[in-house]
Amino acid sequence: MEKELSEIEIRHLLFGEQSNPDMVFQYLKTKVYNKKIAEMLHKNVYYCLKYDMEVENIKHVNNWYILVDELKINKDGEDLRIKVPKDIDRFVNLETLHLDSLGIDTLPKSVANLTKLHRLELNKNNLKEIPQEIFFQLTNLYAFDANANFLGKVPEHISNLKNLEFLGLSKNGIATIGKSIFELEKLRSLALRNNQISVIPPEIGSLKNLTQLFIGKNNIKDLPIELYELGNLALLDIEHNQIPELSESIANLTQLEQLVANHNTIQQLPANLIYLEKLFQFEAEYNFIQTLPANFERLQSLTQLRLSGNPLLKFPDEILKIPSILYLHLNNCHFEKLPESGWEKMEKLHDILLRDNRLTEFPIALLDAPNLMWIDLGGNPITHLPEEVFLHPRIG
Repeated sequence: MEKELSEIEIRHLLFGEQSNPDMVFQYLKTKVYNKKIAEMLHKNVYYCLKYDMEVENIKHVNNWYILVDELKINKDGEDLRIKVPKDIDRFVNLETLHLDSLGIDTLPKSVANLTKLHRLELNKNNLKEIPQEIFFQLTNLYAFDANANFLGKVPEHISNLKNLEFLGLSKNGIATIGKSIFELEKLRSLALRNNQISVIPPEIGSLKNLTQLFIGKNNIKDLPIELYELGNLALLDIEHNQIPELSESIANLTQLEQLVANHNTIQQLPANLIYLEKLFQFEAEYNFIQTLPANFERLQSLTQLRLSGNPLLKFPDEILKIPSILYLHLNNCHFEKLPESGWEKMEKLHDILLRDNRLTEFPIALLDAPNLMWIDLGGNPITHLPEEVFLHPRIG
């Protein structure tokens, strides 16, 4: 572009019938000195959106509109600050507002006037607080995401968002959950990863509609028995905590499909784990597990099994009786040898990782798995590869 574009021309390129966000980005790159930030902003373009020029007809606002509306650039290119316009409530019919990764440190109270808002995304900013008006006026919100900010606590009045189904407050320096969250009866997904939480209150059991719970990367030492009463839970992420055991009541989680428990202090898996008939992803890497529960092969829905970093010593033969497994990770489990038969039953096995064990010979029987494409044996004291490996139609 040779000529200077007016604001009206930029808006036509962004929101008009022939919108061209790429062209606007190229133009803005000539104006923005900090190109890394410019490229970050570019990632937030939603190409699929076509905007009407009349603001009352706009239902979705992405970061491009905010960028064009108020872009603050230091002449030396050292400071770029973007502020949400105070009169953003002129978008009277707004239903979704995406303000991710803009580096904003304040949110104007006028956002609370967008009473038709269904989804508010504030991820990866510098927010230390959310205006309380948001929680009293945006009662139609079903999704509120403010991950990766600096809130320090769960917003006090969040319980007023009675229609909320998705809540994301991960990576906010939160130490205690508080009880306000547990009044959100419609909540289906709760993300509190990467905080400083040490206790999950028993009130967690009141979230009967919860299907996804992300509490990994905290300081949790125990799970309340009430958590095992969440009968609709399909995904449970508890990795990178200090949890020593899982309750036998885990059998109550009849809808559980994904269980991620890596990097805890678990020594023994509950015997009732085998009753999770819908479980297709089970991860318990880098714990202290020595054996698998009896009848582990009953988990016939498993497609992903990751147990690396546990002192299993002996390869669990029951794994060979689960033909649904696609990905099997057993690095650093102290294995000295593998089963010499039974691999042909692993009909769907695609990848197997066996790094850093104590295998001295290539496990030739592995090649009997009919769909195996990837074997990783790095870090084992194997000195010779048999000719069959090089002649194998897939692996070789």
